[in-house]
Amino acid sequence: MSKQKTPTFYKGKHPVSRAQNRRRQKQLEELARIRGAERKLHFEDGGTVHEWRGGLHTVTANKKKVLNKRACRGKTKTDI
Repeated sequence: MSKQKTPTFYKGKHPVSRAQNRRRQKQLEELARIRGAERKLHFEDGGTVHEWRGGLHTVTANKKKVLNKRACRGKTKTDI
């Protein structure tokens, strides 16, 4: 017996049947409808885009990484 070769366009992934694709698509469409209804209710109740997207987020720099990067590149005008 010889093994069937997987076509190169799958790139290591197993092919998915059409039925599985249809089920996934239906599920995604249902989720999109639910999410749209939630969004509509949010804005009808006076919510803002800022609140809908999760509010304010702060970014904390990795201090060790920043210092190593600065040391590797040498002194710059901003370090003076």
